[in-house]
Amino acid sequence: MDSSVEVIEKSLQLPVSLVDSPRPLIRACTDWTERRPHLAGRLGKGVLDGVLADGWVRRRQEDRALALTAKGRERFFALGIEL
Repeated sequence: MDSSVEVIEKSLQLPVSLVDSPRPLIRACTDWTERRPHLAGRLGKGVLDGVLADGWVRRRQEDRALALTAKGRERFFALGIEL
């Protein structure tokens, strides 16, 4: 595994897997509905998959948005991110 991914996993205390893809490793992207920047690329997908699998967020059924769970609020707060 790439050492930079290991650093991210340890920092977030979350497994992050990167798929082999022509998609760039990391890039900035603006969400088309909220018009806010977010992490994109293979790393963004890996982090998303990790927070979904670990229960930090869940997909909402009515739209593309994610719902923050109590566990997610706790974990993000521990990282210094208040949502």
